[in-house]
Amino acid sequence: MAFWRFGSKPREQRPRRAPNPHARGGQRSAGFFSNDVGRLLAGWDTSSNSIDYYLQTELREMRARSRKMVRANPYGKRFILMIKANIVGPVGVTIQAHALDKDGKELDTTANNAIEAAFKDWATYHCDYTGKSTWVDLQNMAISCAGQDGEFIFRRYFTGKYGYQLRCIDPELLDVQKTGPTKSGGEIRLGVEYNTEDQVVFYWFREKLNSAYDAGQSYRVPASDIIHGFIPEWPDHSRGAPWMHAALEKNKHLENYYESAIVKERSTASTMAVIKSAAGD
Repeated sequence: MAFWRFGSKPREQRPRRAPNPHARGGQRSAGFFSNDVGRLLAGWDTSSNSIDYYLQTELREMRARSRKMVRANPYGKRFILMIKANIVGPVGVTIQAHALDKDGKELDTTANNAIEAAFKDWATYHCDYTGKSTWVDLQNMAISCAGQDGEFIFRRYFTGKYGYQLRCIDPELLDVQKTGPTKSGGEIRLGVEYNTEDQVVFYWFREKLNSAYDAGQSYRVPASDIIHGFIPEWPDHSRGAPWMHAALEKNKHLENYYESAIVKERSTASTMAVIKSAAGD
């Protein structure tokens, strides 16, 4: 016996609808999860550019939030303290001389002692161009900047008692807005100037006026005078990104959650109640 619905054909006579290979639950789904553009992943970015393209608009804001986390968040502060303790350590990178005598068979103890004594003197009193820091201080500064800002920068000076000194430069002063082609056919990306062979030839910095980083004019320094350290993770990577960049948002949510929980508990603890007896006491 066949059954009909009002205004419809018998079930066995209905034409079958062709399956949608792109629909969820259809005959065929995306070959890779990252290619799925279904409703749940509709807002996922599917465009792709070089890392410098994103850093040009996001680096300063990302670095500001990373610095705020180090200043005010105990997890951020603890992270910097841990990398300083475990990477630099109490004495930092030092040397142990192994110069050989003129015959090349045994260690020259006199020469080795003199080299190590001179290095200790340089590391203690003469390594910093400004005269403020020791060699260990400069190493701690470098690793702190690397973790917090994603990069560290030193300028080299061939002067002083031993003919070599370093000055630490705030990465914020490397002008991220300095971008575009050069007259020589190269280009500037995020304050780093490249020649036509994609080799770094200059760095563009901003003058610091009264502790303000945006008021001064830009000037360039030859790349041979600059030590720019960061971990390149992508091709055409000109500037480092804060090591904590992937955790910034979640840590901010956690910080706000703690604040809301504390406010709620304080409000609850401040709630008062009055109990009155039948006699009015």
